[in-house]
Amino acid sequence: MRKRNIFWGIFFIAATILLISSQLGSFMEIGFWSLLGTILLIAIIIQSCMYRVFFGIFLPVALIYLIFQQPLGWPYLSPWILVIASILLSIGFHIIFRKKPQYGNGCNNPHSSGSHNGWKPGEQVDENGDDNHPSIFVKFGNVTRYLHADCFESGRFQCSFGNLEVYFSESALNPNGAEAFVDSSFGSIKLYVPRSWEILNRTSSSVGELKFTGSPRLSEKPPQLIINGNISMGDVQVIYI
Repeated sequence: MRKRNIFWGIFFIAATILLISSQLGSFMEIGFWSLLGTILLIAIIIQSCMYRVFFGIFLPVALIYLIFQQPLGWPYLSPWILVIASILLSIGFHIIFRKKPQYGNGCNNPHSSGSHNGWKPGEQVDENGDDNHPSIFVKFGNVTRYLHADCFESGRFQCSFGNLEVYFSESALNPNGAEAFVDSSFGSIKLYVPRSWEILNRTSSSVGELKFTGSPRLSEKPPQLIINGNISMGDVQVIYI
């Protein structure tokens, strides 16, 4: 709630400043639709800064530069150069400042203190050696994984420029709830889950979203799986089976 209030506060302040500035000097050459588009891009930038979604920061900045470079006399840059540069910056910052998931301790797991380093492009990694705490990373590749967890508690699923499919059809959740951290950048992640599970969406997204396919069949107290993480220029699907 606090983040939402901050977002709207900054958004309306920025919109006011931009509207007043549009009546001054070179800003008057900017049309109404360009001004409206700039306000929407600023909203995307503010929200992306709050959730550290770099694709939602650098790409809108590049588009704003395109809108204002002629009216304000900024140095000319090709649209393609700006877009490619924003994508490369986003990927670089995403790699450096990638969010880390927090793993709980609801089930006994002797390997829970293991690190999450050493991933290689196109390689699937289970650092815990346990389907209850899987860590899967895909880059420029395609991976399909069937989990056989007796007490799934937490997992990390990351995909960049590739495709990752994870099947939970033969898995049981921790009775106290479980959490899955997803990170999709120019990639596709598909999670196949039983209809009896309740899925709670806690992801942040920029030019992408978490989609649901099918419908759940929930009991009075269904097992809960929280999905959090980042979706940047990517796609994450939850498919009920």
